[in-house]
Amino acid sequence: AEKWALPILLAAITIHVASMFTTGLASGPPDAGDGLAAGVNAFQGASEILGSAGSDPGWQGPAAQSYNARNTEQQTRTDQMAALDTQLATLLQTQAAEVEKLRIDMYIVLSVLITAKPIAMMLYKTPAVGPQLSTTYQIATAGACLTTTTGLLSAQRVRSNKTGAALNNVAESYSHIADAAVAARPLH
Repeated sequence: AEKWALPILLAAITIHVASMFTTGLASGPPDAGDGLAAGVNAFQGASEILGSAGSDPGWQGPAAQSYNARNTEQQTRTDQMAALDTQLATLLQTQAAEVEKLRIDMYIVLSVLITAKPIAMMLYKTPAVGPQLSTTYQIATAGACLTTTTGLLSAQRVRSNKTGAALNNVAESYSHIADAAVAARPLH
């Protein structure tokens, strides 16, 4: 009968571990957007080149003015892309830190559940009232831990939804820049 002495804690551990996998645990560390730094640098470099590529001072007239205007438009676009890449990297860094914190908190809850097993077994072996005492302890511990698990995941869902909305805004901004670039192409 002792092998069935901890059914509530074992079920709670199973549920909690399954919940831990919703944090992307099997995928490794979350993407913190580190690769976006190269994009920012590339756009900043392109912006510097465009900034130095104005028309020759001896070149005057509508063609020179048009060239300079187009060059300025392109420089503005590259500056906007660099800013968006920076914003995207910040969002990904924030999300990655939140996921890492969630994972740590989930491991803490798991350690509480695992630590409760020997206590529940000791209570189970208490003469006369052991099984009832152990069951009550398991229910209280599992309930508190699974409530915490649910709270942690719910809070992360709210944060992820907020970050997702911000990511959508960034994506829309990228799209607007691309649309403006397409619209600015000369017609031949």
